[in-house]
Amino acid sequence: MHQYASWRISLNGVSDPRFFGNVHQHWNAEHKLAKKIFGHGLPSEVLLHGIHKAHHVLYHKGTADVHGNLIWAGDLLDIFKAGTIDNRLRPVLYTYVIDDSDMWKFSETGAALSVNVVSKHILHSAASPTIRYSGEFHWRPVVDGYWSGLHGTNALEDASTQWELVIDNNSGTYAPDKRLLPNLKALLEFNFPGLRVVALEHEDPALKLSKEALAEYARRQRHHRPGLEWGRS
Repeated sequence: MHQYASWRISLNGVSDPRFFGNVHQHWNAEHKLAKKIFGHGLPSEVLLHGIHKAHHVLYHKGTADVHGNLIWAGDLLDIFKAGTIDNRLRPVLYTYVIDDSDMWKFSETGAALSVNVVSKHILHSAASPTIRYSGEFHWRPVVDGYWSGLHGTNALEDASTQWELVIDNNSGTYAPDKRLLPNLKALLEFNFPGLRVVALEHEDPALKLSKEALAEYARRQRHHRPGLEWGRS
């Protein structure tokens, strides 16, 4: 069975008026599955119990846990390279939430799909009715064609390649306000000086192209894993 890593990073300044201030994102009342989870009665209670257990499994402390301070963009990049065979950034899609405790929680998208829950983002939020923001993100090299333009197969090329974080609001469960995407970008760049962030709305054609290049590179390099998909949940 594939073992997925999950991360929790405490962010500074989330409540700063330059970023999210006192704005929270409520669960999406138009989302069919979210209505089941946050409804009333025994079915909702059963779902919530399962989500809380799954959240514990994904984020429980273990012997392989690593703790530390992330000071700048390079520190953030390093945690995505840690544990890989060739010390490379991998072509992977991540699911994230920034919860009401200002914690940025994320894992490979496949990690959330490996547990029997109905929403990836509700899993990461531990079924909180409100969060600060949510969506998906991935890394891409700053070269023509993004991942499709990266032809090297060794870690040396990574050292000479600039990387940027592409993050979106692709979360049907919470449907984060797209008008706050610039605030999200500014928040992450504030927390990790030197980080290049591209924040895109989930229906932006540029986001689709970027994810397609990521998926194609993953297939080409045989790093593709179950759960690397683009559905909104």
